[in-house]
Amino acid sequence: MRLMESTKKIMNDSYILEIGSTIPASHPCVMSRVKNIYRHEFFRNVNVSYLKGDDLTKSLLKQEIDIAFMINPNFNRDIRYHLIGQEDIRLICASDYPGKSRIVSNMNRLIDSNEGWEDDIIMYYDPYYFFLKSIFVNNILHQKKMIVDHITVIKNFLRDHVGVAILPEIILKNELEGGELVSFPFDHPKVEKIEYYVGWRKDEDKIYSEIINM
Repeated sequence: MRLMESTKKIMNDSYILEIGSTIPASHPCVMSRVKNIYRHEFFRNVNVSYLKGDDLTKSLLKQEIDIAFMINPNFNRDIRYHLIGQEDIRLICASDYPGKSRIVSNMNRLIDSNEGWEDDIIMYYDPYYFFLKSIFVNNILHQKKMIVDHITVIKNFLRDHVGVAILPEIILKNELEGGELVSFPFDHPKVEKIEYYVGWRKDEDKIYSEIINM
């Protein structure tokens, strides 16, 4: 019954499908699935919003949104989750960043202490901050840090040697491939992969799973 009601609701011309994302909407794992939604005849009106926060599971349960794209969510038995991508966390800086060799040799200390990082500003891209905060919890309060919600600002600050960034490579793919920026992997047991998920309410699974091409 709930599935039938949901289907009728979605097919209504005035219905707006609400999609929330803590993943940048420009990320390929989000864009490809949003395109699939737009191509389907059911969904005439779609609203895609970037929502700040560490998890969108509560928003799904409260029916504030219909579909959620999430980074390492807190799992709930009433939500259907699908893993849609994984990425490594990297330390990224300008190729000519002063003291580059020093910061690379001190990368693991960034997780356990601030030794060797007293003078460097660490830049975090807002969509990833909640996840990264759990990894760097031991010393994130003592870092010189900057939380930025526009990737263009991070790019410009990296070019100007304002600091270094902790990000997945795909966010700065063009600059890395062009040699303007360089990235270095972490080698520490606390550093997990970033995992991207799409989720929706389980009782609406038949509506969304085929359309989003799971």
